Amino acid sequence: MIGVIKKVKRSKSGFIYTISNGTYEIEVFSSEHFNHGQVVEYVGGALKEAEKRFSIEDNVRVLPSFKYCPPRMKEALSAAAKTLAVAKESGRAILVRFHNDADGISSALILN
Repeated sequence: MIGVIKKVKRSKSGFIYTISNGTYEIEVFSSEHFNHGQVVEYVGGALKEAEKRFSIEDNVRVLPSFKYCPPRMKEALSAAAKTLAVAKESGRAILVRFHNDADGISSALILN
């Protein structure tokens, strides 16, 4: 499996990595050190640096159901949904702005 390191936990004899490819997520132990966000390959119980290029955006699937949206709005909403899904799978932070109305507060509650 090729994926991106989302989390790194230090243990007594090495590191525990959480690796995600956008569809699946696994935890792997290794004595070698890798950085958060690095692309790695897990083969045969060993973790190594990936030789291939990898993008989480290619693997993240978003299945929006926009029944009553105009076609132009569907494209924008599905692009936004994909951006949020990629940020979640990559372990990146999501900044939600609000201007003293319910839009930002309700979106933050949904994301939480």
